[in-house]
Amino acid sequence: MGDRMSRKSMGTIYHSGDYSDKQPDWYWVQGLHDSKIINAQYYELDYDYKRKKVNKNTLCLDIDSSSALSDTTVKSISFINCKFNSNVDLSGCIWFADKLFFENEKYRLALTFTDCEREDTVNIIFDIASVEHE
Repeated sequence: MGDRMSRKSMGTIYHSGDYSDKQPDWYWVQGLHDSKIINAQYYELDYDYKRKKVNKNTLCLDIDSSSALSDTTVKSISFINCKFNSNVDLSGCIWFADKLFFENEKYRLALTFTDCEREDTVNIIFDIASVEHE
C-alpha cells in the first residue's frame, strides 16, 4: 500500500534535514538520529465529553539527545491525542530515523528505532506535539 500511494494522497511529508518553512514549529528539523529514548509513558487523561476539542491521552518520550548527530537540545516529546501501532516498550531504544506526515488533519510520525537487536518502525498518529528543549 505504501509505495502505491500517490504523493498527493499521502498528504505533506516532512523529514529531518528538510528545512522548508512549512515545518511545524515544534518539529526537530535537525534530526534526533542516535538519541536514546530514556522513558516512554502513555497517559489516559480525564476529559469533558461535552467540550469540542479535548486532550484524551498523551505519549511522552523522555530523550537523551546528547549523542544525537544533530539536535542535542531535545529533552522530551509529548504526542497529544495519539494512537500507535506497537506494543513495543520504546524505553531504552535508540532513535534511528523519522518521517513526519500530515494526513487527514492529523500528524503521523514514522519512528524507526533499534533496541540493539533489531530495527523496527512504529507509527504514532497524533493531533499535536509538544517538545521540551534544554
